[in-house]
Amino acid sequence: MNTTSKNLVIQDITGGITIRFLSNHSFNLGDQLQINVSDQEISEFDGLLQINNVDNANAAKIGTGNMVPQAKTLSEIIANFENLESSLVEVSNVTISKSGSATFSGSCNLSDGTGSMLLFTRTQALFANENFPTGSIKLLAMVTQGGANKDMQLTMRNSTDVSGGGGGGTPIFISLRTVRSLFLGTTTSVPANRKIHASVISDVSNGSTTTKNIHIQDSSGGMVVRFTADHNFV
Repeated sequence: MNTTSKNLVIQDITGGITIRFLSNHSFNLGDQLQINVSDQEISEFDGLLQINNVDNANAAKIGTGNMVPQAKTLSEIIANFENLESSLVEVSNVTISKSGSATFSGSCNLSDGTGSMLLFTRTQALFANENFPTGSIKLLAMVTQGGANKDMQLTMRNSTDVSGGGGGGTPIFISLRTVRSLFLGTTTSVPANRKIHASVISDVSNGSTTTKNIHIQDSSGGMVVRFTADHNFV
């Protein structure tokens, strides 16, 4: 949800580009696509280069796989921005800051000692209202461009793209909706240094669930938690 539902960013071994479809698409992170781009418009939107108005029928999934991010400093990204645009990068020893707020939503400031850039998160992103970690972190992000000033910026794909930090070990609280979004059909794990805060809605005392399970809910949704032993939460 950190890109619009008509857009996707694709990358091969030579570089990346943004695809703008005619209507909402259903492709997922890691899908490998074959796209017919014959006679297709290539243009910029707020400075971001894209292949525009692609018929959804022109794209087909042919497999799955993940790109290995390029390890870069912020100064290296800025110096080689046009070649890195719409590609995945990894930046280490970076800090996030923001005036008046500690959430990802909107534009945050990034710094790694070599340079500074913006980190942009759409308000519609599942993790937009979650607090970003303090201290030094590692960040995976797409190199993007946008806004009225056509700013050079980085864009996270989801909350698992940030690791480390936390202000001396303080966990980052994430919503149940974010937890649910991590599951893409196969067993996975929640990233390190994460906590959830929710209310129990099941009643184990009346046998509505097994003694190792609870159903919990927050303002974003619900989930089942399976403990390693019997619990006594009510």
